Amino acid sequence: MTQNKILEIALSGGWLALDFINTVSDRKNADNFRDYLDSYSSLVLWSKRLGLIPEEDEQLLYKIPGDKADHSLQYALKVREAVYRVFNNWIESRTISQENLNLFNGLLLDAYTYSEIGWDDKGVFRHFPRRDTHPDRTVWEVLLSAESLLLSDKLHRVKSCDACGWLFLDGSKNGTRRWCDMQVCGSQVKARKYYYRKKAGEGSEEKVRK
Repeated sequence: MTQNKILEIALSGGWLALDFINTVSDRKNADNFRDYLDSYSSLVLWSKRLGLIPEEDEQLLYKIPGDKADHSLQYALKVREAVYRVFNNWIESRTISQENLNLFNGLLLDAYTYSEIGWDDKGVFRHFPRRDTHPDRTVWEVLLSAESLLLSDKLHRVKSCDACGWLFLDGSKNGTRRWCDMQVCGSQVKARKYYYRKKAGEGSEEKVRK
């Protein structure tokens, strides 16, 4: 069931690292909390969905021994939490603690250890060689994605959804977007506000009639 859900959850982050963070639903609400990344196969499915692994590598990743698969999942969850802490810290205080930076930097070293500089007709780029079908490769992509966002001029546009707590990159013209997805969370919030305004209005009318 959860494996199917990992293919259905919205990709509202606007940046790879943020979409990875958002594989948790309602992180700050214990009653509605749900982790869609609850198995190694879910991690592989999510990675394939985001185009991080070639189709021919999918079956190779499924064939790794169970202990390595479990380790890869735990590593992915550790990376997700570290990346979340860095961006959430920034959102809440417009600063990032040294503790959170140290955790992130330690993990980022893994990505640099296994990556290489390549070249094609578009120019120079960093990548993970195809010969290295490592189960953690897609998580390293997330780390590099997080680094690029932290170093970009878009960092001030990273926000937390008022409704569900997902993180997203605000690409609106005036930078006033409050929801990860206007069609989902934005509509729900507006509907609730309309409901309560209507109820309040009905209450006032009832008092007048009395």
